Amino acid sequence: MKQLGLFIHLFLLNVTVLFSQADTYPIRLPTDKPNFLISIKNRTFYINEIIDSRSDTNSIGMVRKGIGSKNVFATLEGGLVGGLNNYFTACLISINMNETLTPVALEIKEFEISEWVDMRSNDAGIKMCLVFYKYTGQNQRVPFYTAEIDEIKEGLFDITAYHPVRIQNGFTRAFTKMNDYLRDSTDKPAFYSETVLKIAKSLKSTGLKKAGYPDSLGIEDNIRTCSTRRKGIYLTYDEFLANRPSIIDNYVVEYTSDSTRLKLRSASNKIYLRWEYWGFCDGKDIFYNAQNYQSAIYYSKLTEYGTLLAWHDRYLDASDRAVYRVFGVVGLIVANEIADNDCMIYNTANKKVYKATPSVMLSILKNDSDLQQQYTEQNRQESSHIFDIIKQYNLRHPFK
Repeated sequence: MKQLGLFIHLFLLNVTVLFSQADTYPIRLPTDKPNFLISIKNRTFYINEIIDSRSDTNSIGMVRKGIGSKNVFATLEGGLVGGLNNYFTACLISINMNETLTPVALEIKEFEISEWVDMRSNDAGIKMCLVFYKYTGQNQRVPFYTAEIDEIKEGLFDITAYHPVRIQNGFTRAFTKMNDYLRDSTDKPAFYSETVLKIAKSLKSTGLKKAGYPDSLGIEDNIRTCSTRRKGIYLTYDEFLANRPSIIDNYVVEYTSDSTRLKLRSASNKIYLRWEYWGFCDGKDIFYNAQNYQSAIYYSKLTEYGTLLAWHDRYLDASDRAVYRVFGVVGLIVANEIADNDCMIYNTANKKVYKATPSVMLSILKNDSDLQQQYTEQNRQESSHIFDIIKQYNLRHPFK
């Protein structure tokens, strides 16, 4: 077993180098194919301008590329604003259009594609938060509609190649809902959220019900100042922040052999609680839903709290999959014995999850030269060192 372990360890080093060639993956939205048109019945608008107000404008998410499914930053060809401008100009068409078009500004507050890959299945999704504006007589923008797109689908083969279709379908749904509201807003909400719809559907299928809280907020309604963390399941990050878990009963906690992990089921029908849930509090510790960054059905215990939430997890990377596909289950067991748990980070500034790689840490620490120097002068991959840096960062940059 030791000889096999050494061989696989060397294999891991080779595949890691092999799959580290590409840094970004450009996604192209075809403007010359009829099946990529965005068709809106009785369209009454055109996109006059696009504003990118995302906190991180360097990429549009992560994809998995290569034999070992390495994490690679995804970009939109031409940039997000330029690429979408070209796409809408060429592909935004109307069915039965007979009205004067209203100029509309589009603000993109969130635009992220993602992929989760385990040993046997592939999942991919897209999240968008879009705010639409009308113009006043002084050419001032006034918001009138918000659309949240949240789609996750399973796939068997090249899930990356399907992202242009996900983008097309997402904008088609958002534009259709906004156009309906623009035509007639009577008795219609100025908000469309697929996240809210998914949560409602999940609660119905699992038999879970949301708890009620008073409208006013007290000192206990803040995870930073509360004396007691309320026990229950958080549907969203905002519920965690407010120490107000929505689900407080009718669920079952399933403990695992690993004390830093647990699973949650519905008490009514034993269904695992997966995509739609942010995390869980047992009254003391807080557990984050691992399915938000990889295909898994467990929740991981947070060990650091602050601007950066941090925890240990065995993140499935390129070399893990390569070992599994070449050596099978035995190889994966050996690989897990060799490797340490990874440090995972939830950055509350942009609500994104990262593996604490050197590039991620240097990016986070770019405005703190002292900590950046401490990080680079020591073993940057040593888990205890990374957590120490995160602890210091949280003390210097308080939780907002």
